[in-house]
Amino acid sequence: MHEAPPARATPYHTWDCWYLREPGGPFHVFMLGCQAQHKVAEKHDEHSELGYCTSTDLKEFSPPQWGILRGHGSNESIWTGCTVRDGAQYLMFYTVRQTVPGYWARQVIRLAVSPDLEHWAPVDSFELAPEHLDPEGATSAGARCGDRTIHAWRDPYVFRHAGRWHMLVSARSASQPARRNACVALLVAEGDCRERSNWRLSMPSLVTGYEELDVPLLYLEEGTGAAVMLASLFSGSDYARSMKLGYDPKRNTPGTKYRQDGLLVGFRALSLDQALSGRFVDPERQRVEVGPLARLYAGQVVPELGGAVVGVDLEHGGQKLIPSVFPTLRYVDPESRRR
Repeated sequence: MHEAPPARATPYHTWDCWYLREPGGPFHVFMLGCQAQHKVAEKHDEHSELGYCTSTDLKEFSPPQWGILRGHGSNESIWTGCTVRDGAQYLMFYTVRQTVPGYWARQVIRLAVSPDLEHWAPVDSFELAPEHLDPEGATSAGARCGDRTIHAWRDPYVFRHAGRWHMLVSARSASQPARRNACVALLVAEGDCRERSNWRLSMPSLVTGYEELDVPLLYLEEGTGAAVMLASLFSGSDYARSMKLGYDPKRNTPGTKYRQDGLLVGFRALSLDQALSGRFVDPERQRVEVGPLARLYAGQVVPELGGAVVGVDLEHGGQKLIPSVFPTLRYVDPESRRR
């Protein structure tokens, strides 16, 4: 096991977070962060690591222990993931960003395991990438001409259903045009989810037609049995302004990426099975659940706090909590979502 280093006094910039809740106790929170100078240089995405802290309300947090997970070498950084409990063990599925020739943001999904949420051991043999799971190329594996954003194979959201582990992944559809090719892919594990070979691409695209669909999430609606999938993107004007600044998705050039107006959009299916087969009601009709005035991105629902949403504070940095947004949403698999 890798020993988690003590909390450091070095100022850190933080953004995406996720958590498990201890019944009757605190939230165990995992958040992305980097030393503040990398944010100032607009290179935070290339230097992000994972920190661990606790909170009673997701407003105030204990000093994070940084570096519980880091990339392998200077060409990797940690991006958003998901933590679940599987029996006596905890599993962390997370995104690793890699610099490769000609591109700064290749993405793969990796796994780490822990007995206590503080000390994590990466599973070196585990790596999920489109070339492993999608040999026919239904999901786009790289940035495409005309796109105003980087490609996507990131933000795993993991839950158990019908005895199998499922994973939502922010991806790109190869069959859709540029600027409308963001999709949410569905992976399913046939057997032990710790084994890479057990995962398969079940649905290349549950929903598509958007510029980005980041941090996909899936919940059940209490009382109706409906399933609600949420995902994040920015307004079209943000992407347009970036292009005017000279943004190139293949390069992470400082001063060219403009991201201010975050949106949290929702897709509704009449049941969980319909959601897992991509049968959403009016999926092409953008239903904005949290609009740009909230100045929030990568929002996650917190059923334990009455359906609040916690996400990145686009105005001040760090985390922001908006109360009572989704009071009727519940986890698909509540047992795996608690400490």
